[in-house]
This record gives sequence, structure tokens and C-alpha cells, in this order.
Amino acid sequence: MFEANRWLLNGLFALAADNLLYAAEQRGLTTGIFGALHTYGRQLNWNCHIHLSWTSGGINEHGAWKKLSFALPKVRARWVWNVRQSSAVCMGVSCSAAAAGSHPGL
Repeated sequence: MFEANRWLLNGLFALAADNLLYAAEQRGLTTGIFGALHTYGRQLNWNCHIHLSWTSGGINEHGAWKKLSFALPKVRARWVWNVRQSSAVCMGVSCSAAAAGSHPGL
């Protein structure tokens, strides 16, 4: 889907960052994130993926630094849900039809 519709790639950053920002916000923290989009693998084959780096913590409402870690299974579940929702919208399927369940939290 992304190879044929490369304009969709920009949205992957928002989906990926949403995972980490959501987890930080749930803990009342503001964190830093940067990412890189790779569209090809080592052998120059199509292999679209994102690398994200983030700070090891965040700043709370009082300006204090707090450590932050992520539970990989929860992050992965939210990522898959976000991508499926986004794909459904891009393919013209209603979000309610695409997601019978609720949005997984972190």
C-alpha cells in the first residue's frame, strides 16, 4: 500500500510518535522524539520502516525530570491499531467498521 501511495508515508511518523506521546501524556510527562523513515533495506529492496528515538524520560508539570519506559507489547498493540485505522480510512472503509473494539491504551 505504501509503495504505491508514497504520500501516505508522512502519516507513519504521526502514527509512530502518537504511541510514545500517548504513553508520556498518560504519565503527565512531555518527552522528546525524533525519527527517520527508511523505505529500502540493505539490499535495496522495498522495506518501509521507521526508526524512532526518544528521551529516557520527560518533564512533568512542575518542571521535574521523571524516567519513562515503555511496555513493548502495549506499544506494539497500539501501533498495529493505529496503522489499521489509518489504512481503513485511506481505503475508504469507515473507522467504526474497521475497529469493532476500543482503542488499546498503554
